[in-house]
Amino acid sequence: REVATGELVRGKLLYEKQNLAFGELLKVLEPSAERVAPPCEYFGACGGCDLQHLSIEAQRRAKLEMISTMLKHQAGVEPADEVRILGSDLPAFNYKRRITLHLNKGGELGFFQRKTRKVIDMRECMLSTPLINQCIEQLQPFKVQLAPEFFEVFIEELEDQAHLTFIVPPHKRFAGRDFRPALSEVRKIFPFLRVLYREELLFLQQNFEEIDPSDLENLPVARFSQGNAAGNDLMVKKVLEYVDTEEVMDLYSGAGNFAIPLAQKGHKVVAVEVDKVLHASALAQASELGLSEQIEFIRKSCEKFAKKGEFSPTVVLDPPRCGAQLVAEKLHPDATKKIIYVSCSLPTSCRDIKILCERGFRLQSVEFIDMFAQTHHVELISVLVAE
Repeated sequence: REVATGELVRGKLLYEKQNLAFGELLKVLEPSAERVAPPCEYFGACGGCDLQHLSIEAQRRAKLEMISTMLKHQAGVEPADEVRILGSDLPAFNYKRRITLHLNKGGELGFFQRKTRKVIDMRECMLSTPLINQCIEQLQPFKVQLAPEFFEVFIEELEDQAHLTFIVPPHKRFAGRDFRPALSEVRKIFPFLRVLYREELLFLQQNFEEIDPSDLENLPVARFSQGNAAGNDLMVKKVLEYVDTEEVMDLYSGAGNFAIPLAQKGHKVVAVEVDKVLHASALAQASELGLSEQIEFIRKSCEKFAKKGEFSPTVVLDPPRCGAQLVAEKLHPDATKKIIYVSCSLPTSCRDIKILCERGFRLQSVEFIDMFAQTHHVELISVLVAE
């Protein structure tokens, strides 16, 4: 972060942890040729981005090197094929379809400053889509009015429409408070609104019409969508290419991001997901598409499901950032011949790949999709095969 490979800098050592040293950049003495002027006025203060000082080409080269290095040193393995990037033409900006903004008592709306709880008041996010940025601009006159009742605003673009969710602070003193006056003007501008308190839906407006939330099992649309549409399309296409058996198991299946396209391609799918809303959404989609006979939906935690040790010949893993350690410890090459591991966390992916290799799998390939440009985060598709 803040520096580029090969630069001469002056820094301050902050602390050491095991074999790592953490420091603070004081001054760049000899800049890299790959350093560029960050286009965002909030870069450096805002905690959202950390690589805008590098060209997108340099960012992606650095991420490829980071992936290879961590696989070698943390997982102790190297893929049979060189780590490669998919979708080198994915956009560097304006790709995020959903964001969560913080709102403080003073009416400042934005992301937290890095390593603090201070809100950076902002009028746009260069990573977000034009529609989301339009919403941020439209909210500006109402920030002070909203601040006493809400502490977060979630904005999502879904089918070319903006959906806003206002989050009530979880403290008990906010329970039962009348938030409607704070929304009196905002609800005239945004047709799709929700209000949540501790995951409870308090208010729902669809196409400017208020709907009784008790009649619906609706939670934030964030549970259903992928943040980077183009990157997700590429990822799904690649996963489908790797599945070459009739039967496939989709663990951490969510709302059917992989299970439904796999069924549409003719595969018989077992989809395991613990979240009741995601599970219900996947069921509804499958029914609507006439795929209910192709997919067996199981609502259970993947960790509990894995205890039986019953797996398909091909397994797709797409766990949250915490990874799939307990599942990896149960998978065995006698039953499963191929694992397609999709991960947004390099450290937990390395940990789980190491476990799988120790259990008799071989790391065949690792591909990187830059779904989080301008940040150090990566999206990986790793393929492991039985030895």
